Amino acid sequence: MDRTQEILDQIINEWNAVRNRPRQLQSIQMNQTFYGCHCRNFAKNPISTDIMLATRGRPVDEVDKACMYLHNGWSCLSAVDGCTLQTDYVRPATFMFLPGEFDDGMLQCEILNDGDSCKQNLCKVELYFNLSIFNLMFAGKYDSDMTDQSGFLVEMECPVLQGDCESRKCCVSDYPRKDVTRVCKPSSCPSNFVT
Repeated sequence: MDRTQEILDQIINEWNAVRNRPRQLQSIQMNQTFYGCHCRNFAKNPISTDIMLATRGRPVDEVDKACMYLHNGWSCLSAVDGCTLQTDYVRPATFMFLPGEFDDGMLQCEILNDGDSCKQNLCKVELYFNLSIFNLMFAGKYDSDMTDQSGFLVEMECPVLQGDCESRKCCVSDYPRKDVTRVCKPSSCPSNFVT
């Protein structure tokens, strides 16, 4: 999470450094925020040991969904693809991003880390998260009422729904927006993504 926080801080600081901005954005320390169902437990070991162990429930809003994609991306990269999350990758320059822009950053992750899918996908997952949080903050969609400090109760708001069969979790979709779905055993995961 340290690298991801560093990128977020850099994007916010570069935005705030330009004079005559209509407003300044506040930095958010993601390791200390505990927001919604998924913006938590960033430093816990379950992220790299299995899929979707560190968080639970449906995202409460777009900020929470960005955190869910980060967790899903990390856990799918580590537990399914066998990538090391501490791998250094070449980051795109953040000063070139404007609010609402994503595609160029994802393309830059591919170009700058050519030949190494782990680095490409880790770059995409972390950059997408940071650009999402930046865009949501810029749009005023970060809701501090969704934090534990403001009374959000994760046990009540983020229930784990019980299925009607013994299931396995599957990583589906493409990076950076990895989703996790369940299929009843003995069925296999779609697209051969099995845990």
